Amino acid sequence: MQTRTVAELTAARDKIANGWAQNIEMTTDDDGQLRFCSIGALRMAVLEQIGHRGPVQERLYNDQRVVEMAITELTTGPWEYDLIDWNDAAGRTQAEVVEAFDRAIKIAERDEL
Repeated sequence: MQTRTVAELTAARDKIANGWAQNIEMTTDDDGQLRFCSIGALRMAVLEQIGHRGPVQERLYNDQRVVEMAITELTTGPWEYDLIDWNDAAGRTQAEVVEAFDRAIKIAERDEL
C-alpha cells in the first residue's frame, strides 16, 4: 500500500520532471507549460491529495523533511541549505532535483513514512 507521503512525493516528482523552476514556486513558460520549484511542487501535490481543509502545512513540512533527508544522502559533503535554497542554487539542474525526489520516495517507502 502506498503511503500518503509516497503519493505526495511521487506527484511532486512528476510535476518537476514535467517542468522545473527556480526562484519561484510555480510559473508557466511561453507554451503554457507549468513549471514548479521543489516547494511549489510539494505544496501542489499536498493540496491535490488532501485539499485546502486538511493539515497542509504539516504535510508540506513532513514531505520537505524527507526530501532534505534524500539530499543529505546524495550529497558528498555537508550542506547547509534548506530545500528552497538547494533548489534555487546556481548550477542546480532539473535532473538533480528529480534524483533527490526519487531518493526521497525510496526513503519514504523504506521507512513507511
